[in-house]
Amino acid sequence: MIRKITIRDIATFDKEGIVMDNLQKVNIIYGGNGAGKSTTSRVLEYGYAPRGHKQTADTTIVKPWKYPTCEVDWDGEPARVLVYNKDFREESLKETIPGVYTLGDKKMAKDARMMLGYDPIQPFGKFSLLMPNKNLDKVEEEYEQIEERLRDRLWLEVYMPHRDQRKLLGGYNRKDTFAGHIRELLKRKREGDLFWEVEGNNKTRLWKELALQSEAMVEKAETELASLRKSIKECQRIYDQLVEESKKQETPANEIEDAIGAVQSGLDNINEALRLNGYTGFSIQPSAEKHGEFQIQREDGSYVRNTLSEGEATIITFLYFIQMVEGNIGGESSAGKKVVVIDDPICSLDYTSIALVSTLTNALIEKARKGENGIEQVFVLTHNTSLHKQISVEQPKNKANYWKLYKKNGVSRLAAFGGVNPVRNDYQAMWDKLLDESDEVGVEKKNLMRRIIETYFLQYGGMDWEQLYGGEQIVDWDMEKFRRIFEKMGHLSHYEMMVRGKI
Repeated sequence: MIRKITIRDIATFDKEGIVMDNLQKVNIIYGGNGAGKSTTSRVLEYGYAPRGHKQTADTTIVKPWKYPTCEVDWDGEPARVLVYNKDFREESLKETIPGVYTLGDKKMAKDARMMLGYDPIQPFGKFSLLMPNKNLDKVEEEYEQIEERLRDRLWLEVYMPHRDQRKLLGGYNRKDTFAGHIRELLKRKREGDLFWEVEGNNKTRLWKELALQSEAMVEKAETELASLRKSIKECQRIYDQLVEESKKQETPANEIEDAIGAVQSGLDNINEALRLNGYTGFSIQPSAEKHGEFQIQREDGSYVRNTLSEGEATIITFLYFIQMVEGNIGGESSAGKKVVVIDDPICSLDYTSIALVSTLTNALIEKARKGENGIEQVFVLTHNTSLHKQISVEQPKNKANYWKLYKKNGVSRLAAFGGVNPVRNDYQAMWDKLLDESDEVGVEKKNLMRRIIETYFLQYGGMDWEQLYGGEQIVDWDMEKFRRIFEKMGHLSHYEMMVRGKI
């Protein structure tokens, strides 16, 4: 079980960062869009591998290989972390054949293959163990960063001081083209090009001066890039070799059929859940094109093309994730002890969908409390107050910890509330956010004022736009104009009740 998370120096988290300590079996985190929920879920996702960890008597500290400035402190050995988030939705629902969506392009089919001993993703895992600090993605990212820094320095330190000589600089007046020409001139110098032996008109002299001024920084960058190119080539060679070795493994036909049958059982559970909850327009069926893979199919037998709504995509991938957590799909990837992370499973879903997601989530939480199916711990991160309420109301008193992620001056911050739920209904949550000094000001605050006014007077009060605004829409909101509307409409007492003790 995870007992502490430290997130710093990444995305909207600064170098000071946040520490989420005293974690329980159930941890419910509320946060608006952009507050840092997705980053938190990704740190957890990559925080289980005991690569480069520091072991003490009772804890294992893991620095996620993708986020080395962060830490995940485990109570004992790390467990598998299964994460439902935007990344999972996108990876689990891919258009692999033009116009046809295949569920589990990177999850279902490859999880089945992993059960058989052959999985194209698995060699990359072995490769990461061979070269833990030089995985291919990281090397390529570092390569591009050096290129970008060199272009920036050449532009600021060499081009900008001579920008008044544009005629002599010719058409090389963009960052990329300027840097490329300087590097080409220095390459010609190294190769003994006659250009460097000829006495120049003003233009040639200027370019020679600029190239010589840039020579030291370019050579340093080129040396670093050459080393990285070797690393990239070696990484790719090892990866290709491992893939080829894995392809040589042979699996008996009966084992293949058993693996596919196990996956089909989990898909049957998904189809039944869809049917019971009113999603009768589509189901998951075996692919006619590829044996062992599955596709989303409409009632008329046609495969889903671009007609799968955001809500449908969310529900079907969430049901797939639940089956994976339960161990009905996923083979080794979902076996053994695990921590479950659910990040914003609600987009613009209706009440029925929220009820389904909350019911399934609460069932996982109950299993975590009992230690069933290897589920040790659950994290729920959401911005949806309705979902938050339906999950929170099911929690026994003081048996879950609550947190709020928010942004202050563009930086993610964390507030801990222990066993006390800090989030109320949607209307109250808007007031709380408006009056919370820790939250960002500006456009978001102005939008909150407008939404509160319209929710209270139009939705709750039954007024129309003309009555409320008198034919004029307020564009430049501030707290004084906000208060005056309540006063003008004879509801100042409501305003004073909502802000009492907060301003």
